[in-house]
Amino acid sequence: MSLRSLGGWALLLAVGCDGRLIVDRGGNSVSGMSGASDVSGASDVSGVGTDMSDGPIEAVAGMTGGAELAGGDGGGGSAGTVIPPDAGKVGETCLPEGLVTESEGSATEATIRVLARCDAGLSCNAQGKCAAAPDCLQGHGVCVMRRAVFDQYVFDGLDGIAHGHTGVLALAASDSHVYWLEYGTRDALGTYQHDGTLMSYRIADGTTTSVASGFDGPTSLALTTTHAYIASDGILNGHPQAYRAPLTGGSVEQLQQDQFSIEEGFPAGFTAAGSQAFWSTSTGIYTQSASSNAVPTPFSTEGSVYPLMSDGTEIFYTSPSSGFAVIRTPIASPAPQFVATSSGFGIALHGDDLFELDVLQNGLPWGTVLSRAPKSGGEFLRVRPLGAGVPLTKIDALALQVVGDRYFFTVEEGVQDSGGNYGTQRRVLSASFADDDPPIRLLELPMERGPDDRFRWIGTAVGLFWSDGRAIYAQPLPSH
Repeated sequence: MSLRSLGGWALLLAVGCDGRLIVDRGGNSVSGMSGASDVSGASDVSGVGTDMSDGPIEAVAGMTGGAELAGGDGGGGSAGTVIPPDAGKVGETCLPEGLVTESEGSATEATIRVLARCDAGLSCNAQGKCAAAPDCLQGHGVCVMRRAVFDQYVFDGLDGIAHGHTGVLALAASDSHVYWLEYGTRDALGTYQHDGTLMSYRIADGTTTSVASGFDGPTSLALTTTHAYIASDGILNGHPQAYRAPLTGGSVEQLQQDQFSIEEGFPAGFTAAGSQAFWSTSTGIYTQSASSNAVPTPFSTEGSVYPLMSDGTEIFYTSPSSGFAVIRTPIASPAPQFVATSSGFGIALHGDDLFELDVLQNGLPWGTVLSRAPKSGGEFLRVRPLGAGVPLTKIDALALQVVGDRYFFTVEEGVQDSGGNYGTQRRVLSASFADDDPPIRLLELPMERGPDDRFRWIGTAVGLFWSDGRAIYAQPLPSH
């Protein structure tokens, strides 16, 4: 774990210890997972909300974190609603839909829409009760898209934390498919079976396909329009390896060895301009066309940059060695140019702009805002408060994802229940670039701390797909 990650954990504990009580649902549980009735596409919207960059940051103690439900279009509750302590658990009443106010009185104050939901792995059924999430072809709301083979070989160390990879290790999505990697298994003696697999799920009809197999320890995944790019952890010989495989199936190509770290490799240091791939290594940025005889070619000598982004004609990235400056360079003739100074958190392209998540803090609470800068160059200015929580650092380079005219983002927040138990919620939300409708909290769950955090997620036009390593769940966007 990096020093930045440790710093973020200390920050979250500080917020949690000064936090407002939230609903006690029994024991140490401070989690839930959103439900929704229907799947719908993203709204057809454009533009951005009011610029708030000149507003002061108020110092406010406390944390809102979703303590009360307020009535409104979101339905399901009014201020001060009493929720049964077992709500959200299997067989019990679903946690209600409604609106919550986070970071009250601060520059990050925002109204958030929460959906009817249950604890992680459960779904809110038509009777308003929490039950095991059904397979996606058998129900609505939260459902299980894939139940992965999860290796039960003993990984537990003296610290009681599971070590070693297993199950689902990476997610990526195109317009029509969700792709993922399954790490592979070991036999009873702990010998790795060299059975890592790239899988796909066709969103339209739920068809699951094995795209390529036989990988040695695949851990990270990124896509062009024609290929999947895959990085392994070097379990075979201790040397990290990069591959690519056609999305339509076919021969797997080995690309590079030992030139990148898994942490800063795919997908953090990867982007596509159509079928052309770009990725970052410790020695520079490489590119490769879709041609079957193409080989990795040096594009830039600046190494270990993230995230890489492209609008089809230029490449954008942040450079940690330059204080997280955003750099752009044309694809046709590389010539780096300074764009803006970034916060170092989630950053993504949309239209003519760059957007990023930024942390605001002046006392408490900590909170997040969405900021914008012209991709042609200019200062990042705040455009929308996003409520409580701290955006993840560069290590989760997909902390902000743009899908069409919607964006998805993830934050962590320290929370405390009425029993005095402290914990950390990880949340994934989605909002529109154009309207002022409240961001929708699609997922909230406790975060596993330790060296092998298996939480992965990807936003799509129809909703959120996420994994805990053992299964992949789908959370559709609400239809209203």
